[in-house]
Amino acid sequence: MVALGKKEREKLASGIKLAASGENVKFVTTHRVKNDRIINNDFSFSPCLDEMNFNRSLIDISPMFYVALDYGGKIKLMNPMMLETLGYSFEEVKGCDYIEHFIPQNQQLKVRNTFNNMISTQSANEMITSLQTKYGKELVCQWQGVPVFKKDALDLVFCVGVDITEKIFSNQRIRQSEKMRIMGQMASGIAHDFNNILTAIMGFAEMLHSSLSENYQLSEYASSIMKSASQAEAITAKLGAFSRQNPFVLKPVEINSILEENIEMMSHIVGRKIKMRKNLCEKKARISGDQTEIHFALLNLAANARDAMAEGGELGISSRIIQFDKALNLPYDFRLSAGKFFEIAISDTGSGMSEEIKNKLFEPFFTTKGSDQGTGLGLVNVFGCMKQHSGVVMVESAPEKGTVFRLLFPLVEDDESTVSATCRSGSVTGKGY
Repeated sequence: MVALGKKEREKLASGIKLAASGENVKFVTTHRVKNDRIINNDFSFSPCLDEMNFNRSLIDISPMFYVALDYGGKIKLMNPMMLETLGYSFEEVKGCDYIEHFIPQNQQLKVRNTFNNMISTQSANEMITSLQTKYGKELVCQWQGVPVFKKDALDLVFCVGVDITEKIFSNQRIRQSEKMRIMGQMASGIAHDFNNILTAIMGFAEMLHSSLSENYQLSEYASSIMKSASQAEAITAKLGAFSRQNPFVLKPVEINSILEENIEMMSHIVGRKIKMRKNLCEKKARISGDQTEIHFALLNLAANARDAMAEGGELGISSRIIQFDKALNLPYDFRLSAGKFFEIAISDTGSGMSEEIKNKLFEPFFTTKGSDQGTGLGLVNVFGCMKQHSGVVMVESAPEKGTVFRLLFPLVEDDESTVSATCRSGSVTGKGY
C-alpha cells in the first residue's frame, strides 16, 4: 500500500474513532502513481468491544448472580440470571435498597455490617445469605463482594453469588436420612426386645388365667393382663413396620380398614388433652395403595395437629367417597382426574396457618417449629405419599381457624362402594356418596 496523504490520514483516523464508538465505517481512497497507474485502497472498520463492554457481555450470559451496589446499598446493576431467578425486571429493582428488598429481616443487620466493613477496610469479603424471591421462596447464596474505587473514591461494591440452595438441602437430606436410618435401627431393636418381654408377660398371664379358672374375679384380672399385652404387641408391630426400609409397593388394599387400624395409634400421638371425633365411611372401599406409607402419612398429620393444639382441642377424622366429573389442576402441583375418590379428612381446632405458610407447606425442611421439635420432613412425606398413590392432598386453613387436610385416593375401577355423606363446601367440590 502506498503512503497516505494528509487528507487520507485524517479520514482514516476519523474512521477509527467512529468504529470505536460503535459505527460501521467504509471508504475508498484513490492514488495515481508512476506511469499513470491508479491504485484504490478499500478501508472497512467494524466496532469492537472495549474491555468494559466485553466484561458486561460475560456478566449478562453468566449462570452466576452479579449485582453492583452504590455506597448506600442501592442497586446499580443486576444480571439477567439473577433477575430471572428472583422474578423481577431491572426496572423494578433499579435504585432499590438491596438489603431491605431481598435479605430476610433476621439477616439484614449482619449483611449491612459486612457491607459497611468492605467499604471501610477497602477489602473483599465472603458470606452466605438467604435471598427472598418475588414469589416468597427463599434461596441460599454464597457471595464474594469487593469494593471498586475510581480516583480514590468508592465507585461501587461488586458482588458475585452462587445459588447453593440445592447443595444445602442435599446435605441436610443426607444427614436426615442417616438419622432416620439410625432411628429405624433403634426402633427395630426396641420392638424386638419389647416383644420378648411381652411374650413372657402373656405366657405367665395365660398360666395364671388357667390356674385361676375357679376364681372368677382373679381370672378376669389375668384376662385383662393378656388383653393389654396383646394391645401392646400390636403397637410394637407398628413400631417394627416403621423401622423397615421396604420399597414402595402398590397393591389392592381396603382403605377403611387401614384408617380404622391407625386411629388407635393416632390417639396415642395426640395425647389425652385432645379429644377425637370420628365420622367414618361404613362400607368397603378399595384403592391401590401401600399400607405402610399411608400409615406414616396419617401419623404425620396427627402429629402436626397435636402441635397446633398445644393447649388441647379436637381432632376430627372423617372419610367418604366422592366423585369428580372433570379433571382439575390444584395447588402444590397436583392434578385431580375425573372419577371416584376415597377422601380422608383430618381436621384440628388449632392455631391455623397464614397463606404464606400454606404456600411453603410442602417444601423440604420448611418448619415453623423449633429445631428440637420438627425436621420439616413430615409433610414432605405426606406429599410424596399422595404423589405415589396418584392422589391429591388439599389444605384448608386460616389463622386461628384450625386446619383441614384432605387426602384423596383414587378408587380401583371395579369398586362401586358408596357411603352416605354430604359434600362439603370449598373451592374444589364433587358429588359425595
